[in-house]
Amino acid sequence: MSKLYITETKKGKIFMTKLKEARKAKGLTQLDLSQKIGVHTTSICNMERKGITDIRTAQKYAAGLECNPFFLLENMTNPVK
Repeated sequence: MSKLYITETKKGKIFMTKLKEARKAKGLTQLDLSQKIGVHTTSICNMERKGITDIRTAQKYAAGLECNPFFLLENMTNPVK
């Protein structure tokens, strides 16, 4: 199960995966990101619900978000030793 982050909004608390958090921080919609990395918006939606757990997927999404792929990985307890 993905680690979710709680964020306060005017409507109350919402839960986000790291991917959704990064996308929103960049001011991108799911459509914007899908066009940048060449995937369907349903793929973005699924990844935001489940979280990213493999490095190849993280690298693809990180390229579109211009961030470190390790940030996007869910359930990483100690990625760098």
